[in-house]
Amino acid sequence: NAFDRCLELANVYLPETPPALENVNAFDNIKSTCTFYCKTQASLDAYKKAQNWSTLSGAYTFALEP
Repeated sequence: NAFDRCLELANVYLPETPPALENVNAFDNIKSTCTFYCKTQASLDAYKKAQNWSTLSGAYTFALEP
């Protein structure tokens, strides 16, 4: 629950390769408007398929970095 209740968390900038995410509880109780950013389309696609990250991508916005 590393980011549990981090209500000020607005953006998360992700590394190119999805790190292991033991469970989706790492981001419990954050704002529903939080956006997770990837640098490339290939990275974005990888996160949307990766274990547990794919669940988060259904609940939050995953997008390319502006």
